[in-house]
Amino acid sequence: MAKTAQLQAQLQTGRMGMGLIKLANESQGSLMNSKEALEFINRLLREKSQPVLDESEEAIFIGIWDKKEYRDIAAKIIFSEQHTRKMGADLCKKVTKYLEIRVRKRNFRKQIEYRYKEWSNQQTHGLKSDASTLEMTSPPAPLLPGEGSNFSSFGEDKDSDIINDNIITNPFTPQQSRIDNPQDFFNREREIRQIFEVINSGSSVALIGTEGVGKSSLLSQICQLADTHLHSPRQPVFLDLNLVEDENDFYGALCDEIGIPKSN
Repeated sequence: MAKTAQLQAQLQTGRMGMGLIKLANESQGSLMNSKEALEFINRLLREKSQPVLDESEEAIFIGIWDKKEYRDIAAKIIFSEQHTRKMGADLCKKVTKYLEIRVRKRNFRKQIEYRYKEWSNQQTHGLKSDASTLEMTSPPAPLLPGEGSNFSSFGEDKDSDIINDNIITNPFTPQQSRIDNPQDFFNREREIRQIFEVINSGSSVALIGTEGVGKSSLLSQICQLADTHLHSPRQPVFLDLNLVEDENDFYGALCDEIGIPKSN
């Protein structure tokens, strides 16, 4: 029997924010429906002090989420198909710019669901611990070299770092996902140098490591440094394979990144 779709939303301004959204429409393999996704995006926009989506943008958002063609969306909101396409493209740019969710019509739902999973993990996996079981050192212990960005040094008064109910502030950001900002990335100079030495010699490099050790963050930095570190100019492309399900997805994502039309 298909599970009943449930949504537990707590829209107060507390730590949990929207609260825990249970898996909705599980029988259809969807993490959330269009209205829940819209609520999530507007929540993120408010957190970024940006205007929420207006009525037209919301209608286009829901249409794209439900995988409708632009002509069908246009008929519902009484706009021309051409204007609706432009508004859809502008909506994707807005979400990408302000929320750093790189969406296009093709991958719209997948990218937002992926970001929701990251957001949900950040909300639900706070570092609850007895102070005696979590030792904070300065400088930080080398658990994730290069990944522990924005380490906040602790003063003598350790009680100032402990919030109610023994919730200890995590000094590492981001707590989930990769680091894209070069200012938040450090202590990988040797690896970066070695990788470019191998690539410039005409060989390939494979990064192998356990989950969370920083492979994606390192690759992101390599892409950003490619223009100044490659001897022969080449176009760097970063593909998040967490968002790729099959060969067609991979081909489409690659075409999007290098800016060429996808042929059938």
